Amino acid sequence: MKGNIVDLYQKAIREHSRNPEHRRELAGVTHRARLDNPGCGDWIELSLVIEDEIITDAAFQGEGCALCIASADILCGLVHNRSLHDAEELQVCFTAALSGEQHSSDSLPDAVVPLLVVRDFPGRNGCVLPGWECLGKMF
Repeated sequence: MKGNIVDLYQKAIREHSRNPEHRRELAGVTHRARLDNPGCGDWIELSLVIEDEIITDAAFQGEGCALCIASADILCGLVHNRSLHDAEELQVCFTAALSGEQHSSDSLPDAVVPLLVVRDFPGRNGCVLPGWECLGKMF
């Protein structure tokens, strides 16, 4: 059974990395942050439009491995139309779950669960974090 779950998670990651819905230029950007990973060459630039404490649009640009791109795409989908407070809470919970500080993913949206498989491969944490770290810079 565990193998089927991992396969399903890998499929979700592949789909987001091959067809990222939120990888685009964003008009009217109010907040932007970039993170470069010189160790592997990955980079992500997260762009947000924030109006009245609500993230009304989110997009990213960047280059990276499948995990890096999928993670940024999932992040943008999740923060769209969220309050800044909710987006910050999501960012904190996700990074805690990824680091193992929070053992349960119950408080996280289902969309991020496939990304948590990297907990078993700590060297890959840096692949899923760039977008999330960009988001953290905006609070």
